Amino acid sequence: MPFGKILMDDGETVVSIELDEAKGRGGKPLGYKEDLKKKFGEIMSLVEQTAKSAHAGYLKIPPDIRPKELELTFGIKLNKEEGLIFSKVGGEGSFQVTLRWI
Repeated sequence: MPFGKILMDDGETVVSIELDEAKGRGGKPLGYKEDLKKKFGEIMSLVEQTAKSAHAGYLKIPPDIRPKELELTFGIKLNKEEGLIFSKVGGEGSFQVTLRWI
């Protein structure tokens, strides 16, 4: 499978994502650029939703026992049949996401 690369906003970090033959409207194949943007957008959306959910849970902890810091680490894997799935950290074909509130 081919890989696509995205240059992050910092202008230095490059992210590589494995591409498959995704289909667009009417079943027509998407170009690699569109496929890459779609997958990266889905990943970032999942990370954002997870962060919001974790933060909401953190705020429900009474302030007198709430930890001063919170760190959440999880894996995300791109699966052809299921799309994006949570996976064990360090699992094959997955990448680790760490969110930290201080």
